Order: sequence, then C-alpha cells, then structure tokens
Amino acid sequence: MPEEIGGKIFYSAEESGPLDPEMVALAKARVADRIKELEAQEELKKRPGYTPPPHKEVSGRFGRDDFVGTEYEQWANNAWAEDDREHEGGEHQ
Repeated sequence: MPEEIGGKIFYSAEESGPLDPEMVALAKARVADRIKELEAQEELKKRPGYTPPPHKEVSGRFGRDDFVGTEYEQWANNAWAEDDREHEGGEHQ
C-alpha cells in the first residue's frame, strides 16, 4: 500500500510497476550529456596555460554558529582558532 509522507506518495518496488522505457532513455541521455560536459571540463584543465577560476568565498550563511549547541562545538572552536592564527600570520601549532 502506498505511504504518504510530507505530502509525497511513496510506493514499494512491487507497487510501482515497470519503469517507462522513454523515461529510462531520457535519464540515460541526460547522464551521458553530463558526463560529456565533465570530460570537456577536464580536457580544458589539461591545456597549457590553464588557470583555474578564482576561489569564491563561502557566504556567511554557512557560518561558525552552525555548530553551537552540538557535540561538535568545541572541535569547531579549536579548528577555527587554528584557521584564524594561520590567516593572521601567526604560527601554526
């Protein structure tokens, strides 16, 4: 029997029936296209004179407060303290 979770309906493998061949072919074509794109990107990296794009900073949305109140809080504080010392030119211990 299908199960509804969060407004979505989930079927077991037996209930869902066979997959539509057209959908399977479309999915395979999309995967093949994506693989070609990735291979083309890798080829660009192998060219002489290639320079990688500049590094983008992660937005503040992924801030240091994500670990506050979790079991990882002390670990995160220690790791950030080390990063801060390195960025300030201090010695890494």
